[in-house]
Amino acid sequence: MRQWTIPQLRRILFKWNSSNYRPFYWRLRKVSGFHWLLLEMLLRKTRAQQVETVFIKIQKLIPRPSKLSSFQKRKLKRLIKPLGLSNLRTNAIADASEEIASKHGGHIPSTLDDLLKIPHVGRYAASAILCFYYGKRAPILDANIARLYCRLFNINYPVEIHKAKHLWQLASEILPSKNIKLFNYCLLDFGALICTARNPRCDICPLNAKCSYFMAQD
Repeated sequence: MRQWTIPQLRRILFKWNSSNYRPFYWRLRKVSGFHWLLLEMLLRKTRAQQVETVFIKIQKLIPRPSKLSSFQKRKLKRLIKPLGLSNLRTNAIADASEEIASKHGGHIPSTLDDLLKIPHVGRYAASAILCFYYGKRAPILDANIARLYCRLFNINYPVEIHKAKHLWQLASEILPSKNIKLFNYCLLDFGALICTARNPRCDICPLNAKCSYFMAQD
C-alpha cells in the first residue's frame, strides 16, 4: 500500500488544523519555562480541557520555583485533586521546583540532557519544553502521537514510548524546519480529536486514503 510522503502529511495536517486548532490558555499567552514544566506535569494522563482552570490558579499560587511551603503544598493538592493523582503530582511539582531553584538559579534548562535530570521530567515533557517554550526543533511523542504514527505506517505500538527510538526518529523526520510549534500542536489536536484510542473517527480522517489502520478495517 502506498503511504503519504512526509510533505503531503505535513500539508494535510496543517490544513486540517487551520479549522480545528484548540486555543488553550497556554497557547495564546506567554507562559514561563517553569510554568510550562508544571503544565506538563498536570497534562499527564489528563485531558487539556480539564487542566486549564487548575493551571491558571497554580500559576498564581506558585509564581516562581522555590521550596514550597506547607501552605502551598496543601492548597496545591486541593487544586489538583479534581485531576486525580493529587499526591503524586504535588510531590512531583515540589521536587522539581526545589531542584530548579537550588541547582539552576530558578531558570529552566535549555538542553534535553539537563531537563531530563530534573526530578519527574521525562522525554516527552523535556521535548515539549524545548519546543513550546524555547522554540527549538524538538519532536514530541506522547501516547496520542505514537498511536497516530503506528496506525498510519503499520508500526507495532511500543511498550514504552520514551524508549521507542524508531518512533522518535520518525517523529524527528516528519517534523518540519519551520512552524514547529504549530505542527506539534497539530499532532496533539489530531490525536485528541480524530485518531483517538477508542472509536477513532476514521470516516472523516483526511489521512484515511493511505492509512494502514483504516485499510485493515475493510
